[in-house]
Amino acid sequence: MKATRSPKRSLFAELREGMTALAQARKGKRKLRAHTVKRRIAI
Repeated sequence: MKATRSPKRSLFAELREGMTALAQARKGKRKLRAHTVKRRIAI
């Protein structure tokens, strides 16, 4: 059984999309998703 490869990702396109979304969020035209993470103390 061969492993199937996912299509190649365009890193530059993803970065450009993120920067556009950030610019729109700063102008109030778009709301970005936010996640909260609980901090765990390492033992």
